[in-house]
Amino acid sequence: MRLHSQHSLHCLHSLQCAIILLTSASLARADEFLNAIAAAPVIDEVNLALGDPGHRFVQSPAGCSTVQTVAGVAARVIPPTTSYGYVAVRLGESKGLIAGATYVLEVDVVEDQPRSFFLLNRGDDTARGIACGASLPDSMYQYTDCNPEVLDTPLANGVRTWRSVFTLNERSFDLDSPRNPAWRPLTPANGFRVVIAQPERRRFVGSAGAAVSAIRLRKIADPATLRLTINRPPKELGWRQAFWREEMADGAMSPADNQQRAFANRIDWYAAKIRLMKTLGLSAFGKDLLEFGHNQGWDSATTYGYDWVNVSGYSTLWGDLLTLAGQQGVALLPYYEYAGSVGKTGLGPQRRAKPLRFDPANAAATQDYTQVSWSEINNADLTDPDTRVDFAKMLDCTIRQQLGKAEILGVWLRPRPAQMPVSFSDATMARFAAGTGNTWVTRERLRSDATLRGQYLAWWNLQRRAFLVDVRDRLRGYGLSAAQVLFTVAADESSPALTGDPIVAESNPDRWRALINSPEHNRWRPVMTLAEATADTRYYNRVTGPTPNMGGWEWQHGVPAPDPANYASLDAIAMTYPYNRRYTVSVASGMNAFRTTNGLAMIRHFPLNEDTIPAASGLGYACADMELAGPSCVLNDVIAVANGDPRWLGMLTGRSLATGYPQHVRAFYAAFLALPARPSQRLSGATTAPGVVVRSIDGGAHGTWLAIANTTTAAANAITITMPVAGTVTDCANGAVLPSNGTSLVISLAPASLRA
Repeated sequence: MRLHSQHSLHCLHSLQCAIILLTSASLARADEFLNAIAAAPVIDEVNLALGDPGHRFVQSPAGCSTVQTVAGVAARVIPPTTSYGYVAVRLGESKGLIAGATYVLEVDVVEDQPRSFFLLNRGDDTARGIACGASLPDSMYQYTDCNPEVLDTPLANGVRTWRSVFTLNERSFDLDSPRNPAWRPLTPANGFRVVIAQPERRRFVGSAGAAVSAIRLRKIADPATLRLTINRPPKELGWRQAFWREEMADGAMSPADNQQRAFANRIDWYAAKIRLMKTLGLSAFGKDLLEFGHNQGWDSATTYGYDWVNVSGYSTLWGDLLTLAGQQGVALLPYYEYAGSVGKTGLGPQRRAKPLRFDPANAAATQDYTQVSWSEINNADLTDPDTRVDFAKMLDCTIRQQLGKAEILGVWLRPRPAQMPVSFSDATMARFAAGTGNTWVTRERLRSDATLRGQYLAWWNLQRRAFLVDVRDRLRGYGLSAAQVLFTVAADESSPALTGDPIVAESNPDRWRALINSPEHNRWRPVMTLAEATADTRYYNRVTGPTPNMGGWEWQHGVPAPDPANYASLDAIAMTYPYNRRYTVSVASGMNAFRTTNGLAMIRHFPLNEDTIPAASGLGYACADMELAGPSCVLNDVIAVANGDPRWLGMLTGRSLATGYPQHVRAFYAAFLALPARPSQRLSGATTAPGVVVRSIDGGAHGTWLAIANTTTAAANAITITMPVAGTVTDCANGAVLPSNGTSLVISLAPASLRA
């Protein structure tokens, strides 16, 4: 919405002073989007409440599910046990499905009590988990931290339909989706598998198990009708960005045999992602070009030879993707897990960075920082001038030589464990001595002298900053004057866990203490209330403190902590703030500490939920991202905007991008991306509605924007917003003038929603 002051209307005419309050435009509105979906024909449907649902129904272990009446609805339930359990059907068999066409998978989930489980769509290689009510949002007992937090999100007390908009693969796996390349037996004529699955009881403690009544498949005749139109502010005010990167998704396009790929033409896999991106409203795709240091589809050989970086088996992919992105009008953000060049003569295998415990006389046993062996085989010393030259060659290949094909927003760097560590090699210590005047620097002295070690680490942090400044300046030298450099320190899949790895419960902590104290669980795990977790800066302290060490390793140097204060005054370079749970976005001071002259960059980290269901189950490789059910799927993003006001909002997803609640995701991004990328101020007293936060952005001659966030899981109906500028209000999404009395506005907010 746009508020025009009387003075501005009179004097500025088209350059109106305005308060912009974004509402959903066209299909951005949840109801209109759902109406468009409902108008699409149903191609196939399964009633899971039947004793024999047909559709090649299977369940494993045998008899693991039962048909029950849940909240007045006949549904198939998988009660939690000490074993995994799943049910699966084949949708669309002999129904004329078309590869590359757009479909909507609908699953009617019955919500009556807390439930956590996974939904697997083999038709597009996605796996998504949902948490209904006060249930765990990720599986416990996985190899990454799950950061367990239980929020009191409302239950539907009936059916809530989970919907996923997707592009159908040319070839799909049946039940078994192996981790390594394998033949994909199903074509569209065979249909595709949909699996409802859950791990053993202890992983989703407190869950009553999956409860699903029906599954449907709809066909969208024209995917363009679902595209979300984002109404951006004037370009001179700056644009915010919403983007994502996928980790365990490359298996669908990387095999050499095209019958082992989702699409014979690899670029079609990414065309499907761009269609989904446009449906959900994301503004950029973070394509990984280096994963654990390894080439992910760009030409490293033509300019610099075959031995510098191992040649990709699909070296034209990055260039092809840029061409496609340019044709589709979408931006890309290249993502690098840099560890030095990985090739026969590359810098990475030389492992010039050495830990403080390094002993030349016993090099093989003392040269690793961590026990993550696959991440230790390559590293880069950021203080070494050769490292700058090395990464500059990568920028030359992946950016400079590709200019003009599509918009490149900048560079996203994220080293994995021990890839860009603090180095204590002789050469690095000599550089420290030369730069600081310390004439006697040895590993022995650094180990014993805490003051000197502190000086050394402070010097190293400045060397890391200088490396990133060099990256930024090279991008500017290519003519990318607005390019941003993002640096993500958090090296694991989840964001840093609170000290002690507690379960954080919004309420009823005694219930969780009783659950976790059973013989199935690690009884040492503490339980903390959400109020306790957000009462101070404990999460910020954990994020910026030394990485916890274990087992005599050197994690604190292998994954050096972020130092956001060194970037506060820098232009176009940002340390990213990691978030995923409510407690990670509830304390504004922690997020503010990461703010730079270009604003705040925040990255949502998704735990992998990897191998939570064993491969022996017959389902193959297990990996899924999870989301809270219904509007709460964007709750923590809304709170991030309310308390942190990020300009760059990204996701590190564990699997291919998907959501079961696209109407809420679309509404959020429609609001977020309509806000100018300018500083905002939180307005105290703008409303008395509990949990509603109002932020104001001065757009100069273009007006004033308001971001209004409902940070609760309840609707806020007919609330009054006092406007900082008197005038009329216009919806910036559709141009409609909204009722107001000139100084205040009465609006209603959906649960967990953002209006801007």
